[in-house]
Amino acid sequence: MNRILRWRVLLAAAVLGPVSPARAGEAPQTQPTQPLYAADARPAIFVNFAPRSPTPENLHGHQRDWLKPETAERWMRSQLARGDRIIVRTPFGNGVQGWVTSKQWHVAVGWRREMFIRVINQWLGEDPRRTFSLYIGTLVGDPDNRAMTDTRSPSPDDPAAMKDFLATVRPWLGATKIHRLWLDHSSGPPENLQNVVKLARWCRTNLDLVVGMEAYPRTGKALDLETMRQLPTLATWRFPETFDKPGHWTIPAGYEALLIVIPQKRSPPPTLEALQAYRRRGFSIGSGHRDFDRMVEQVNATVEEPRP
Repeated sequence: MNRILRWRVLLAAAVLGPVSPARAGEAPQTQPTQPLYAADARPAIFVNFAPRSPTPENLHGHQRDWLKPETAERWMRSQLARGDRIIVRTPFGNGVQGWVTSKQWHVAVGWRREMFIRVINQWLGEDPRRTFSLYIGTLVGDPDNRAMTDTRSPSPDDPAAMKDFLATVRPWLGATKIHRLWLDHSSGPPENLQNVVKLARWCRTNLDLVVGMEAYPRTGKALDLETMRQLPTLATWRFPETFDKPGHWTIPAGYEALLIVIPQKRSPPPTLEALQAYRRRGFSIGSGHRDFDRMVEQVNATVEEPRP
């Protein structure tokens, strides 16, 4: 091999990384490189503060015990007591599905906002291992336009959309410490995914904030590992059960792919053995309901090493 050809081969190997053996009929696959964030493999507790549809009596779809001051704080503390890694969805109201509504922070009932921030900061201050993450919608637009005809995903290339996005996020950053900002339904369509990747980079550089994506991004039937290298991902357990029935998806070492177990009306809950299999393939496991807390605890206790 002459010097120039040898130099080109070495350069290609340095750029592409090591190549794994290909199966019959498949092109060789490059090994994923290290992610651009510090993965958190701990079990998570996912708490939805507004899981209901809005009604005249409950305009924002809040949990029943979160509606009144006399029950709200006790209920919130009972949720925080479930674990050290808490992810909270829509604590101040359930707007149109998939929105970052800039009004969410500003129109929150005063006592509810004050109570939430006071309790979460006290809880965080009691143990340095505790983390609080916020799960919000992805699209921005007029919250009163329920047809969602003016919505778009925020991107650093769109100043107006970024203004709406930051109107929601900056008050949170000024009030408490956010471990992750999870964006709902942000892995598709392709133009939306590209905007979220740009947004995640911008937030990491300008806000020192790690942004995560829901659900796992895909290229065809396979996971989009290049996107997963750039930001952490989250999905409910039904997502891989639907799109990866053979159970081939495996998360590379150092990547963060959180699998949340939540109740499903039309599906039986996963078994302990099924969740242990996901854990062995590199998924982190979280609970979205008290009924699953014990099972998630068992999974993380019995599967110490996610991968061989």
